[in-house]
Amino acid sequence: MILHFAPFLDSILIIKKHLNYCFIALTFAYVAKLCTLLELLYHYSPLNTNKGRFVGKLSKTKLGTAFLIKAWIKSYPLIALPCGIIVLIFTNSYLLYVIERDSDTATCY
Repeated sequence: MILHFAPFLDSILIIKKHLNYCFIALTFAYVAKLCTLLELLYHYSPLNTNKGRFVGKLSKTKLGTAFLIKAWIKSYPLIALPCGIIVLIFTNSYLLYVIERDSDTATCY
């Protein structure tokens, strides 16, 4: 489950030749990792028990992954907010690196 496209990998010659294919393969790996994480969240949630499903049927609430994520965020806001901010900062900084790594900084206008 620990898959990450490290920033230094694009400087290796063999990966530099096939960089587009590596990005596609790792993107599929990330999507598979995200789907697995959401499935684990669904199956191991404390709300996904007989009692939770019974209450869900009484209130006509579909007990899906989105509902469980919202319930977790509402139950643990002091954990969810810093985690969300940290993930947002790391994701945006990495995307900025990926976008600007091939830009020519000498020709700034």
